[in-house]
Amino acid sequence: MIQAGLQNLPNETCGFLSGKYNNITTWTEMKNSSTTPNSFFIKKEFVEEALKTIEIIGEEVIALAHSHPTSNPIPSYLDLRSHPDSTVKMVIVSYKYKNPLIKCYDINKLTYKEVPIYVNK
Repeated sequence: MIQAGLQNLPNETCGFLSGKYNNITTWTEMKNSSTTPNSFFIKKEFVEEALKTIEIIGEEVIALAHSHPTSNPIPSYLDLRSHPDSTVKMVIVSYKYKNPLIKCYDINKLTYKEVPIYVNK
């Protein structure tokens, strides 16, 4: 996930983090169809393809992740408004600083709460 974000700079990267029992083990990247550096838009067919891949490997979506190339890892109003499912966490990777910074959030409508994230390597 971090490497994908670096490769896609200056644009945002987006994908699903999946696994079992709330333990993240897999990154499934989706093509960002947005042409502006500070937003992402994922076409329905890319989402469906990613969800099918996750289902085939027997995992569940734990988080929708995306990057912030030049800003802090805090959900924007658009991030909150566009988040599709309150049972899926939001992970944001910021490349604003020398070392990428990762934050995870529970999203409920237009509010968010930071929560711990655990990624198995």
